[in-house]
Amino acid sequence: MGRTDLAADGVLLNLTLIGLPAGMWMLNQLPQVMTLRQQRRGLQMPPRRSSVPFVARALYFVLVGWWLSFLWVELAWLASAVLIGLPLSFLMFERTGTIATLAET
Repeated sequence: MGRTDLAADGVLLNLTLIGLPAGMWMLNQLPQVMTLRQQRRGLQMPPRRSSVPFVARALYFVLVGWWLSFLWVELAWLASAVLIGLPLSFLMFERTGTIATLAET
C-alpha cells in the first residue's frame, strides 16, 4: 500500500460511520509511513485536553475536516515530490490528524 493509497483510503473510510475509526487510524499512521520514524509513545506528558469542545470538532469534521484533510495530504504529497519540499511534507503529514479533527496532539 503506497502513501497516496493510505491517505485516500483513510479519507474514503472517514466518509462512512462504520469506517470512521479505521480511517482516522490510517490518517494517524501516515506520518510513520512517510518518515519511517517510530511514533514517540514512551515517557511523555499525558495528552492535553482539547480547547475545542467535542461537538464543535465533530461538526467541523463533518463540514470541513474530511475534505480539507484530503487536500492537505495531496499538497503534502506534492511537496514530497520535490526534494527541497521534503521537510515541509513531513511536517504536513504529521499534522494531518489535527487538520481533520482539530484535536491537539
